[in-house]
Amino acid sequence: MTTSRFSFLCQLTTILGLLTLGAPFAPALAQENAAASPATEPQSPAPESAPQNEDSAAEKADAVEEEKKEEVDPYAEAKLRVATAQKLYADGNYDAAFAEFQRAYEEMAGHPARPMVLFNLGLCEEKLYRYDAAIASYRKYLELSPNAEDAPTVSAKIELPEGLLGMIELSVTTKKDAPLGAWTVWIDGRKVGTELQKISIPSGTHEIEIQAPGFENEKQQVQLSARDKKKISFELSPLASEYKGLPKGYFWGAAGAAATSAAVGGVFGILALSKSQSTKSRAESADPSIALQVNQEDKDKIDNLALAADICFVTAGVFTVGAVVLGVMTDWSGDSETAAPESAGIQYFDVTTLPGGGFMRVGGTF
Repeated sequence: MTTSRFSFLCQLTTILGLLTLGAPFAPALAQENAAASPATEPQSPAPESAPQNEDSAAEKADAVEEEKKEEVDPYAEAKLRVATAQKLYADGNYDAAFAEFQRAYEEMAGHPARPMVLFNLGLCEEKLYRYDAAIASYRKYLELSPNAEDAPTVSAKIELPEGLLGMIELSVTTKKDAPLGAWTVWIDGRKVGTELQKISIPSGTHEIEIQAPGFENEKQQVQLSARDKKKISFELSPLASEYKGLPKGYFWGAAGAAATSAAVGGVFGILALSKSQSTKSRAESADPSIALQVNQEDKDKIDNLALAADICFVTAGVFTVGAVVLGVMTDWSGDSETAAPESAGIQYFDVTTLPGGGFMRVGGTF
């Protein structure tokens, strides 16, 4: 019994000793086993999939922004103009409000609310006493929105201004049956249309003006009562043709006359000099019979020739001055529209030596 207990104690002591000696090597064995054995669970790709999700979200955000940009309201500018016009109308600035409504109407093509702008244009025109234009705007509004809730009210607004209007009928002709192109009608400084035959305007005194290219503007004042009709006739005067200068023929005629007068004067001058030298030679001759042949008649001929030369030279000077003046007044840009008269310029020179001495007679027309 004692021996059995002793043996059991020895075995227990041996087991405890072995456990005590193997404890320091347990962590190393555990690490070796962990390194040698494969992972029981597959490695998760989460670290790589997270950036992909972030990139995808960014791309979606960019796409949304692009869609927002593409969905910008094309009528934003028109709506802003309408808001501005409404404020101007409330402040009593009807002219400026009309301009803003007009621009908004142009920019709202295709918008379902566009006819409402026509109604607002009519309100502004009515405030500006442009009843004819207001009626046109109201009628256009009813044409585009026949089932509008305010159609009866708008129809009543049309009937009211019509009771304040008169009508003028225009007749436009020209003097000398000059061809007339397109003409425009202005009433009280406002252009109302082109080639209008009948116009409705508010009762009162108005200034009617007709303008046409190439014609002088014609104005008339008319006093019109409500529902009255008047006929007004205009006869337009053509504008004076623009002065471009004299025809070239006048200058060349004067220049030719100056040159001709100078040439004839030179001829008479040469004749006078020749006659003077001949007379002097005879007077100084040693032969008394030849010297006695020189008389007063020879001296008179010399004087007449010299006088004729002087007259020609003076005439040439006058024509030269005239040519200079005409040269300044001449249209050198091209052919003048106004032709020179047939009788204009020098037609001829009739040079005659008068009896008893050489003298020139100038004839013809200038």
